[in-house]
Amino acid sequence: MNRLWICVLIVSLLTNAAGAFVAYRYWKLKGWFGEAQTQLAEAMTAVKGLHQTVNNLIGQLDKQVDNRLVFLHHSVGEGILTSGGLRDMMLQDLGLLVKSATYGDEIGDDTDMNHWLAKFTERMRDILSFSYHPDNYHLDGTTNDVVMFKSCFPNSDIIGEGTAPGDPSAPEKTITNYKATFRSLKAE
Repeated sequence: MNRLWICVLIVSLLTNAAGAFVAYRYWKLKGWFGEAQTQLAEAMTAVKGLHQTVNNLIGQLDKQVDNRLVFLHHSVGEGILTSGGLRDMMLQDLGLLVKSATYGDEIGDDTDMNHWLAKFTERMRDILSFSYHPDNYHLDGTTNDVVMFKSCFPNSDIIGEGTAPGDPSAPEKTITNYKATFRSLKAE
């Protein structure tokens, strides 16, 4: 009988030790996660501050240049502009201050082909007065000289020819609807 009690005691001690080890590791991991969350929050605050500083500098620069371009786009457009070097290699060399209106900007949202006509007929004043992200506009009459726009890449998934003359407001991605969009945009 003593051997049974000794075995029970040993098993009990081992499970208690294992439980204590797991609790210790959990406590350490919980502390590490808390520290990581704090560091992430601090980094996000720093990024927001840096973003605001950059936007303020763009706003100040915007008042001092003669030629301004606003680019309405989504993610691939940002890649073309920055990673692809369009801003640095071409547009700035032409003397243009380049500003992006994208996700989070009222005029940067909705970049499918069927959105462009309404955007340019109803929001052109905002497009021309856009200063910097997010949704900051000139109130002093300063305007953008060039408007560049790009639809999001899924708009390249054209489903067919379509029926002439096409509809610039239709969401169907057809050649005739896209042609109708560009014909309608000429007037704008």
